Amino acid sequence: RSSSLRTALPPSLHRSLGRMSSETKLVCSTCISCPKEEILRRLQRETTCSACCSALRLMTERPLAELVLLDSFVDREDETGYVLNEDLASPAALEAACAKFPLQEWLKNCQPLKRDKRCPMHTNSRHIFNQADLWEDMWAELSAAQKATICAVGAGELHDKLWQHCTDKHHLCKDCRSNVMWAYDRLTKKELPPVGTEAEQEAELSSLQAYFDIERSTEGTICVHSSALPTILYHYEDTLAEEAESSSKGRHAPTRQAGLSELLCVVGRLLLRKVLTSYQTSLEEEQNQQLLVRLVLSHFQAQTLERHAAQCAESLLEGIEHDAGKASKRKLKKERQKHRREAEAEEQAVTWDEQQELALLSKMGWSNAAAVALGGGGESAPGGGGAADATGGG
Repeated sequence: RSSSLRTALPPSLHRSLGRMSSETKLVCSTCISCPKEEILRRLQRETTCSACCSALRLMTERPLAELVLLDSFVDREDETGYVLNEDLASPAALEAACAKFPLQEWLKNCQPLKRDKRCPMHTNSRHIFNQADLWEDMWAELSAAQKATICAVGAGELHDKLWQHCTDKHHLCKDCRSNVMWAYDRLTKKELPPVGTEAEQEAELSSLQAYFDIERSTEGTICVHSSALPTILYHYEDTLAEEAESSSKGRHAPTRQAGLSELLCVVGRLLLRKVLTSYQTSLEEEQNQQLLVRLVLSHFQAQTLERHAAQCAESLLEGIEHDAGKASKRKLKKERQKHRREAEAEEQAVTWDEQQELALLSKMGWSNAAAVALGGGGESAPGGGGAADATGGG
């Protein structure tokens, strides 16, 4: 079908398509691109942190629209890699961009710590709970989208943690477990028989609604109010402090309010882990994006300087050849003028001297050389005159 369509096109359209393809090739040849493999090789030469190299490799596989910082410097992404924006194609513009995002200073963040082969950022990710007391500052720096993601707790994960909390960790009895699981069943919209008076049921429901968005919660996801997250984490920290100070080993949940308190402890631990992990992920994302931009800009600057140097050298050679051509033309012209002057001088130097010619002829034995030279009659050359006379006499 493609061949039939191609043959059906008019010749003028064929020529226009050919011009477009040639122009496209010319534009692609003049563009400055940065191969992704070159970025990875450069980083592997600079650091031994395997986590940084793996993170950068994964980042280069993501679409350009997700790399917000790089998108402001790159025009597009094609098979050759990242193509530089035309507004930054000059050495001065790239120098200003590289001054704003210097590479060497940022590479210090990727250097391993002492015996560890990982950088400080990825080393800290292994010990994330060592900074649990800083969760307030971390929560304040997170965006609204990150907070919404944190507040959505998986129902399956919460069920497993609740059951582990009630059985393996604190060994709650059957009644205490039912009080703890009551709040979970209510959040997952499970049908429960009414227990207690209507006032008690409304109080229990209002207690749940103070922490959880019951309407948005489903069987797979339990939604926590973002405004209630600090309260839940404070409750979790207070419970841990009381448990550390208390000498009693047992935990009880005799009422549904006590069961809700145990549920908030489990939810608080899950939320704390999500806050710390999300903050660590955002830091790593920022470091990786900054590192990618600085590596790409450094490569762009090197390519631009090489291209500028090649253009300067080419223009210089053209100027030298042009001057040499002018000089050679002037030299040839001068040589021709010199030869012409020499020839004219030689022609002027050679003159006809009759007296000298007569002297030479007289030395050769001509008796009447002057008459012969003038074309008159007289004697001939010696030895030839007798023969002439004899012939005449006969």
